[in-house]
Amino acid sequence: MRNVTPGIAPLLGLVLVLFAHPALAAPDPLAGTWKVTITSDDTGKSAPDTLTIPAGERLASQWGAKQGFAEAIQLDVDTRAPQTRAFTGTGKGAGGATIKWVGTATLGEITGTVTVTKADGSSAQYTFKGARQEK
Repeated sequence: MRNVTPGIAPLLGLVLVLFAHPALAAPDPLAGTWKVTITSDDTGKSAPDTLTIPAGERLASQWGAKQGFAEAIQLDVDTRAPQTRAFTGTGKGAGGATIKWVGTATLGEITGTVTVTKADGSSAQYTFKGARQEK
């Protein structure tokens, strides 16, 4: 008695190849360039930003650079869900200031919060929302 019927064996082989081949794997939902709007929780004022996240490892923000956070920050990324990436990252700026990004990227959309804390301990909270920029 056979374990696999002859018609099913080629199909099982094809399925294994498709799932095992890295080039055919789903793209990283976080990696890419994002056009977002950052809005102050205090004043309601908003500003455009471009987030760059290559391979979901580091986040660079044009808006953050204008705030004195020039370097891209390392992200801690939750990869358990196949089409969603939750992330956090904290960077340091001039004079002991910090910036903390917390967000989620899902199916071409990104949302989250940004907290900027100055060296004197005062802080400002922002929200961001946007979409992946198409190539």
